[in-house]
Amino acid sequence: MGEEKAAEQVWLETVSVESLPEGKPVAVRAGHRSVLLIRTGHSVYAYGNRCPHYGMSLEKSVVCQDRLVCPWHLASFEAKTGQRWRPPALAGLETFQVKVENGKVFLRQSSVPKKSIRIDESRCFVVAGAGAAAVAAASQLRQEGYTGRIILVSEETDLPYDRPSLTKAYLLGQRLDEDILLRQAADYEADGMELLPGRSVVRVQRKEKKLILEGGQQLCYEKLLLATGARPRKLSAPGAELPGVFYLRRLAEARVIRQRLAEVRKAVVVGSGFLGLEVAATLREKGIEVHLVTPEVIPLVRILGREAGEYFLKLHRKNGVFFHPECRVSFSGKNRVEQVHLSNGEKIEADIVVAGVGVEIDLNYLEGTGLATAEGVIVDQRQKTADPDIFAAGDLARMLDPFDGCYRRMEHWAEAQRQGQEAARAMLGLSPGEPWVPFFWTRQYQVTFRYVGYGSKFDTVVTRGYPAAGEFLCGYFLQNRLVAVSGVGKTEDLVWLREILRRKLVVSQSQFASEDFDLKQFVGLKEEKP
Repeated sequence: MGEEKAAEQVWLETVSVESLPEGKPVAVRAGHRSVLLIRTGHSVYAYGNRCPHYGMSLEKSVVCQDRLVCPWHLASFEAKTGQRWRPPALAGLETFQVKVENGKVFLRQSSVPKKSIRIDESRCFVVAGAGAAAVAAASQLRQEGYTGRIILVSEETDLPYDRPSLTKAYLLGQRLDEDILLRQAADYEADGMELLPGRSVVRVQRKEKKLILEGGQQLCYEKLLLATGARPRKLSAPGAELPGVFYLRRLAEARVIRQRLAEVRKAVVVGSGFLGLEVAATLREKGIEVHLVTPEVIPLVRILGREAGEYFLKLHRKNGVFFHPECRVSFSGKNRVEQVHLSNGEKIEADIVVAGVGVEIDLNYLEGTGLATAEGVIVDQRQKTADPDIFAAGDLARMLDPFDGCYRRMEHWAEAQRQGQEAARAMLGLSPGEPWVPFFWTRQYQVTFRYVGYGSKFDTVVTRGYPAAGEFLCGYFLQNRLVAVSGVGKTEDLVWLREILRRKLVVSQSQFASEDFDLKQFVGLKEEKP
């Protein structure tokens, strides 16, 4: 312990200041550590070269508007402090002290002791749920200085975990239960957060400001955040109740599926949404024969358009997935599912079936509150419901789409985190965060596909780059205005396009399509003073 403490005080020589380009991250060695250096003017900043989200390298990150953006999943950090700015990371970057002598950059690790929290028992914020939105909100409350009680109530018995990992690294066996936890149990304890696992919310009493749990337990709240998420929609097809037909939404379900895969030779995936495609890719990586049944001709075409949809279709066919488009299913078997019957007359032998046909929300616990609608809980831009002391975030929250004026739910992980953080600020009466553009990603066969923006409606898709080459962006335009961008690779372009969307700048279709059009310079010119 003494040696480690002494090592923290040693200044380590790295590189010359002249070798650091302006505003471009550079990875260097500092002893046995990889450290990221960023030079801005005469100042140099140093951070651990790992994103706290998935631990991926930040060497190819992009500095955009004084923010460092992770090249993998676009987590954003303040370039001058390393503090977290936007999800999916829940923590800031590891920081290093910097000094420059004789033109050389020297580093030593910063050591900031964690302050203990004295809990104010007179205040209590309750969070119904323990997923992405819930944990992000609780973390934000503490970051903003709230010292009252925080209680997270969860139906699940597992500690809050990273749901996107379930269909990929976890199902592959590359990550274990403890590897996908959002925070360790000790972290919740250190931050004075109370977890109530395995508890269902039965009713919300607005007038009394109480939450009633299964078993009769009552929780009084000053502020309440609803973040109970969604559940998988079940198939109504004949035989869907047979053992061996699975729905993958929770860790407990993924755990059972993973245990079964050692015995699986042939699998059928029902549904060609993101979950179905991710599961199909994971099963193929494990060497399992995969048949994907879908009512669509081209997967994801309604969300991503024909260009991106065909990219996914070709990607999966290249990796050996058998597609069965425009088909409905039924199932048969003696003691478990053995055959999948398609509406076109085909029969497929199956050792396992995984269905991903969408989600639905259960808001029975809000009966009588006037807050629930058939499609979710309506909130304003601060995540506030019709009750000034009740907020909602995540899959159940219905927000106004700024482009088409319709209320809709945005069922994406990073967006749920963003909503949780915004709800936390609103619960404390703080000003809103900066404008945000929704973002999600999917990873299939080592390919990461990313999407930014509000593209629920579009009339034109413009391509930048070449899908056949595996590096391209699709721009989604509605009445000649860019509303969203998706694609593979071209990280720097994607980051600057996200900034263009965030600031509602106007880019024409021809500008988007031209790879010679400098997006970074375009944003910079828009900042020039007249």
